[in-house]
Amino acid sequence: MTVLAKYQRLEAEAIWRPDPEDQRRDVIVSIGDATLTIGAPNGTAISHWSLPAIERRNSGQRPALYTPGADTPETLEIADDEMIDAIEAVLKAIHGKPGPTGRLRALLIALPVLAVVLAAAMWLPGAITRYTASLVPEGSRAEIGTRLRDEVRRLTGAPCADASGLRALEKLQTRLFPSGGTRLVVLPSALAETAHIPDGTILI
Repeated sequence: MTVLAKYQRLEAEAIWRPDPEDQRRDVIVSIGDATLTIGAPNGTAISHWSLPAIERRNSGQRPALYTPGADTPETLEIADDEMIDAIEAVLKAIHGKPGPTGRLRALLIALPVLAVVLAAAMWLPGAITRYTASLVPEGSRAEIGTRLRDEVRRLTGAPCADASGLRALEKLQTRLFPSGGTRLVVLPSALAETAHIPDGTILI
């Protein structure tokens, strides 16, 4: 880790207390490969703290007060600004970036929900139409189709009846609907969009 290498062997004076009831001791702290080493002024190591487990109890205050974990009475008080900045930089590098903010988290949750809603909005009308049509008996569908064709013919005129045009339309119909059951009808006046009526006829 680049940040950790930058501060290795940095030393500073501090005050260490193994327990709230114990006497405070002047110590020397240094940053190692993966630990914060606490030693006596004569160089004897007293304690080693794992860097990822270190927590700060008074964020933003000086001197900084650290512990080797959440459930320990041991504390380390550091007043040296350079050592404090080094420990904070190392901890930030170890723990990484903070998670997404509340707004971003809400957006990340909302996007999949919106996608599902849009998909449902696109699929549901067609599904409802198909389901409704399936409930109508075949004879009724044919009767409804005939009435609709008559009404459309009254508004747009008679459908195309040219022999060559009908042959071309039949080829197109076979290519698009090889299984049959669908009939294409070309009207003289264009509709705003194609219309699919219950008896399987598509008005163009």
